[in-house]
Amino acid sequence: MKQRARSWFGGCAAVMLWSLVGCVGTGEVVPLDLRAIPPVAGQDAQKGEPASFLVVPFEDLRTQQTRVGLRTHFWGGVTYFDVPGGKPGDVLAHVLAEYLKQKGWQAEVGPIGKAGAPDVTLTGQVQELTTHAKSRFGSTVITA
Repeated sequence: MKQRARSWFGGCAAVMLWSLVGCVGTGEVVPLDLRAIPPVAGQDAQKGEPASFLVVPFEDLRTQQTRVGLRTHFWGGVTYFDVPGGKPGDVLAHVLAEYLKQKGWQAEVGPIGKAGAPDVTLTGQVQELTTHAKSRFGSTVITA
């Protein structure tokens, strides 16, 4: 009976230790999946005259351009956040084009002067884009 209790206790301790080791950050980079919020069921598409949009990739004016943010882990270590491709301006332009398409507009991402003149050309700047997370015992606090 004592042997069984020790074995059970040892197994539980091993699982707890293994799960705690899994909470230590290794410096890996986690890509953020940014996308437009899906439309609500029954929501109407655009009304009025149809228009075509050209969304130009946004200019990145952030002071820290190497990553989007980081997560500090409870037991030490850090995980970094970034967008796929490392270019937030490109990713945000695609998110905006996706949103316009969901609303029923014709939209595409590309450089100015692309063949076929659009009715509207959208440009922009990324001045701030940050996401930070701090792991605590039993929870994680996220600021974006």
